Amino acid sequence: MMGKVILFISTTIVLFGALSHDVTASYLGCPPDPWFSFRIDFDKSTLPPGVEFITQHDPVHVRGYELWLVSLKNTGSTPLYLIRVPDPSKPVYSYPNSELPPLVIPRHKLVDGKAYYYSTYPFEYKQNAPGDAAYELNVNQEELSQMGVKILNVYKDDRPGSTTPPQIQNFQINAYYGNQPITIKGEIVYALNNDYDPKAKAKCWERRGKI
Repeated sequence: MMGKVILFISTTIVLFGALSHDVTASYLGCPPDPWFSFRIDFDKSTLPPGVEFITQHDPVHVRGYELWLVSLKNTGSTPLYLIRVPDPSKPVYSYPNSELPPLVIPRHKLVDGKAYYYSTYPFEYKQNAPGDAAYELNVNQEELSQMGVKILNVYKDDRPGSTTPPQIQNFQINAYYGNQPITIKGEIVYALNNDYDPKAKAKCWERRGKI
């Protein structure tokens, strides 16, 4: 059996990859609850030396959701570069000082126990803000989306009683370890969101006097 690092995440903020999502309501602060929570299992055998995923043991409750905070850290001296999947509808640019091959889109650099993001003004890596973020990368739904992993969720009131979670979703993340391209593999296991409020959006609108 392959070794795994298990990350538990329950989606709290509507970001990317929703199957159904009322954008207007979200911008006004009235998003519906997600139908599913999910757990990410990373294949430890695909993690390079010095790289680890850290999961908070106790969940944080935000707006009634259970959220397991997850971060990625590299204590080794060989940099781990996390890259963005290109959008075919947008032009291709070069990225000076990215330390990566041409046209590879940099996003984060993790090395020597520190975390950096790639800035486009100026074009260089800058260390994340003080606190835990300066040393490790928070792995959330937005980051997964930027790395090409689409979370299969539905954001709607009135989830039918017959709803079943999506099947296990296999995924892979392309990255660079030093100058070598690597692939980090894993799977996403979905479950019904036990904190789901079938009238979350409607209640929000009512409180705001919109209906």
